[in-house]
Amino acid sequence: TLLGSAPVSARDLVLARSSHSAFYVCLVTIGMALPPAILLAFLRDDVLQAVGYVAVAVACSGLCTGALAVAMRLLDRWLGRLRATLLFGTGKAVLLGGGLAMFALGMQQLQATADNLPIGRLGAELLPPYHGARWLADPLGEAWRLLPFAGGALLLLLLGIAVGESEGDGPITGGRSSSLRTLLRRVAGRGPRLAIAEFVAVSIWRSPSFRSRVLPLVGLPAGMVFSSLQGGGQPNGFVFACLLLQMPAIYLPFVIAFLPRAEQTDTGWVFEHAPPFSLDVVRDATWRALVVHVLLPVHAMALVMMLALGSERADATAASLFAFAVSVLAARPMLRSLTNVPFTQDRDAAAAIDLGVLFAAGLVLGGVGAVF
Repeated sequence: TLLGSAPVSARDLVLARSSHSAFYVCLVTIGMALPPAILLAFLRDDVLQAVGYVAVAVACSGLCTGALAVAMRLLDRWLGRLRATLLFGTGKAVLLGGGLAMFALGMQQLQATADNLPIGRLGAELLPPYHGARWLADPLGEAWRLLPFAGGALLLLLLGIAVGESEGDGPITGGRSSSLRTLLRRVAGRGPRLAIAEFVAVSIWRSPSFRSRVLPLVGLPAGMVFSSLQGGGQPNGFVFACLLLQMPAIYLPFVIAFLPRAEQTDTGWVFEHAPPFSLDVVRDATWRALVVHVLLPVHAMALVMMLALGSERADATAASLFAFAVSVLAARPMLRSLTNVPFTQDRDAAAAIDLGVLFAAGLVLGGVGAVF
């Protein structure tokens, strides 16, 4: 509202937003690009290679971030902010799952050429990092490859100006009771446990900020299946697939860490005026909601895709069911970090994530999958 009524042109607004986002993107990208840049400088015995590598990394991150921002703005205008957030979160989930699979498979082809990548040479040529790498290999002879970077940035700038600001949220329609809600009512029993479980289940999908964090979990099955199918002919292909099936359980602590945040402030008063209940009831109800509405759909999707696209259906079914059982058992101790009813705290509150515990849990779960 403030920007819409201010005498600010669309061009200035897009440039301001881009500059603000670029500051953060540059900081994060430079921090991640410095180690490989230094390694490249030593391998090529040329310090300028490190500078060029960091510049290419920043340019690739900037183009990716800009493309996602323009796409989000387009979805805002066409669908409304709430539907756009859901669809955009799903898109990021697919990118996460696909990126996980491509990274794992691409690492096996480091000594080969672009023809050996899972996406082939054509797929590589459609991505900015390929052209950046070719330019680094021959800065003078491949200087023309910098033109797509400049052209892409200009195109995104013009699209951002043309799209403008979003029109706000679209209409919200009431939802029907789903089969998952019915299942949750059966496993949650009665009383406060059922009330809290249903509150968590509804809030999981009605909170745009939480959806954007939890939906990448839905993209993991695509990465799992693609990786397992590609590695099916290798000696350890099935072991790799069993390890990837543990990814939902490994990712779950990040989902739990953001559970307390509410979309609206002072939401906790609803439960402060309710009859008293223990923290154990909250954790148990939240566990049941996560199992039914998060873990069950994710593993069901993975199983369906593996059965539809794979050949070893008996092994795939056994591995998927085992991974689901492990994730259900692992989710309960993970919820010990939950200290209040989900979706009742200020959304600016810092999420408590113990990285040491996360890494240890990830190693244990990955080892359990490999042992299976």
